[in-house]
Amino acid sequence: QVVGLVTAEGLEYTGRGGGNDTFERASATHYTFLEVLGRGMEEAELGGITRFSLEAGDKAMTVYPLPQSLSLLALGPSTVESDSLGGTDLPGETVLREAIMKKVLDELSLVEGMLGNVVTLSDGLPIDMQVPDDINPELVGVILTQAIGDCAQEIEFLGLSPVRQYLMVGDKRSYSVMPIDGEA
Repeated sequence: QVVGLVTAEGLEYTGRGGGNDTFERASATHYTFLEVLGRGMEEAELGGITRFSLEAGDKAMTVYPLPQSLSLLALGPSTVESDSLGGTDLPGETVLREAIMKKVLDELSLVEGMLGNVVTLSDGLPIDMQVPDDINPELVGVILTQAIGDCAQEIEFLGLSPVRQYLMVGDKRSYSVMPIDGEA
């Protein structure tokens, strides 16, 4: 794992990631993630962003914004086992996966601290939701899906795919977005 203090401009303040191409690319793009996803969270009335994590390819990246336009950037190995990645669906698998997803979401709603969930299409249109009354699922779905779409170029630049999870931690709540079949 490589950890370093980086500036908003992508320069390494501590110089610990030198020689690691992926860390250098993450340094260059981290602020775009914070800016775009943070703005998306604010527009969706979800509060400010205090941490961002990305689980993609064989890497995991976490960014903590700090004062004075600095960020703590950590880049390490993925926590997802390689044998659970990829694969294409056979006929009928999509229906089965949707049923499993529905059951998992129902069970997640029973977890202490879990306030709800929204399942959207790639355009942000909600297809399933269980959320508290103070969260507008359409607004959340559209804005966060758009924000993630706006980060696609940075994901490609980092060479991290497939993306398995975006985790945005806010002032009061955490928001996890997990693309299904390459869609957010």
